[in-house]
Amino acid sequence: MYFNTEKRGLRHLVCVDADDTLWDTHRLYLKHREQFVDVLRRGGLNTEDAISVLEGIDAVMLKVKGLGPQRYSSSLLATYAYLCGQQNLPVTADMLGAIDVTMSTVTHELPELYEDAVPFLQTVQRFARVVVITSGNRIVQKHRLERYGLDKYVKAVIESPHKTKELYEQVLRSYEARCLTWWMVGDSLAYDVVPAVQAGFRAVHVRRNNWHVFNDVDVPEGLEYHTVSDLTEETVREQVEEPIPT
Repeated sequence: MYFNTEKRGLRHLVCVDADDTLWDTHRLYLKHREQFVDVLRRGGLNTEDAISVLEGIDAVMLKVKGLGPQRYSSSLLATYAYLCGQQNLPVTADMLGAIDVTMSTVTHELPELYEDAVPFLQTVQRFARVVVITSGNRIVQKHRLERYGLDKYVKAVIESPHKTKELYEQVLRSYEARCLTWWMVGDSLAYDVVPAVQAGFRAVHVRRNNWHVFNDVDVPEGLEYHTVSDLTEETVREQVEEPIPT
């Protein structure tokens, strides 16, 4: 976790996801997924089923390792090993190295910033403590915030590969004595919205049309949250960008 200069008098907390909420990581992963398939193809593998195998393995890894980048790296390597086994080909050090290079470019390339990210944060930071809760690498995410000039709006960054109810309860305990309202804003029902609401947050689900697996969750009956297609919609302005009177 890293901290900016704390602003006094802010009685509201707005937590925001980073990847695919503030910037478009999904498109970056799709681009590099094709590069991974090219690496397999150049290594002599039949790649007809490579994407479907990768998606299946990654869904399992997601439950075991959480959301962090280490999960996706493990999924790439496991996909390569599986396809080698299916096609009676050896796993080689050269191929493992090439796949590792592919993954490192994903984590270090700068994704495209969503147009609504800056105006949203500019408005919210005037009355709320803004905390980024991310499953990405802390150093990488800090670098992205700085490159985009978003770090001046953010009070803290919390990194965890497992965005669970317990994590959000821990965040709530850290801020509840200083804040009157608590919000979580993110693109994933499974990891940003449902566990946050269960922990006591209000939540806004931002539909970014990306990873379906991150929204593959049975929403408990009666669980309330808002859904918007971007961070400038009326619901966000009314519910999050307007502080409740103190």
